[in-house]
Amino acid sequence: MGRTEKPLRRYRAYLVVFLSTLAVWIGTAMSESTTLRTSVNIEWTGFDTARYAVERADTVVAVDIHANGWQLLRLNFSRRRQATLDVATRQPHVAADGRTTIGVGAYELASLCSQRLGYASPQQVAVVADTVRLLLAAREKKGYVPRLDNVSYTFASRCGLAGAPRLKPDSVYLYGSAATLAAIDHLDAEAYTIANIDHSDDYRIELQPVWEKYNDVWISDPYVLLYIPVEQYTLVTQTLPVRLRNADSTDVVRLYPTEVEVSYFVSSTDRGRDVAHKLEASVDFAQAGPSETLPVAVSFPQSVRIRNVSPDHVRYVVIK
Repeated sequence: MGRTEKPLRRYRAYLVVFLSTLAVWIGTAMSESTTLRTSVNIEWTGFDTARYAVERADTVVAVDIHANGWQLLRLNFSRRRQATLDVATRQPHVAADGRTTIGVGAYELASLCSQRLGYASPQQVAVVADTVRLLLAAREKKGYVPRLDNVSYTFASRCGLAGAPRLKPDSVYLYGSAATLAAIDHLDAEAYTIANIDHSDDYRIELQPVWEKYNDVWISDPYVLLYIPVEQYTLVTQTLPVRLRNADSTDVVRLYPTEVEVSYFVSSTDRGRDVAHKLEASVDFAQAGPSETLPVAVSFPQSVRIRNVSPDHVRYVVIK
């Protein structure tokens, strides 16, 4: 046992000396001043976003930090690498084209960054750039009527439109610089299918966010409501006489049969009104050909949906 304990004591002594030497070396090295280059994110605030669009902005600035190793080690664990620049009280430079430029000098930015990073002396932080700039352009407004090519809808049995669908609002507006708005010539709806509609209602239609490609544009409404008016329809069957059009007054033309049966859907609103007298069946003698038959055309009010015409052709005989 005595022989085993002596080497262990010797190894422990060596380990203590080594660790002590390492600690002294690390402490000395970490206490020495050095320079580290890093970056700070910039957030611009204080300007009227309703009046101005950001056309270009410096959002990252490189800085050199002069500090000892302990301070730089603290920086590596810090999450405060963002500086906020409030430009509300700054004097801007306004160009002839209306563009507004706001600049912040290196010394002021270094002071702000040192405070944000937790360094007491601004001399510990040096900004690599001479100036950071925010370029603003006066916002303009452009109206768009959303295109609904990607929207489709179907109705439940015996239901249909009771007038034209309409948008709420009927237009949306983009606000941004003139150059950006000129690049956006239309707004499309996202693909959307509405099935088996049986009553009037509003449907929320999202717009394809093409404006998100541009950082200086915002939209009045990212969606619209599509109002679809719906009515119940009733099936009606009616017999109509067939009228002859464009026949030569010197000829006698006989039609066989002289009447057709028309089935149609009429809305519940118009059901109480007399729409029967507004339907008319006719044939055009100008379309006469070798077949000796003519197609039957039915004129009807907008509120009527024709289902079937029987027969859909009639024969004719010309009597000289």
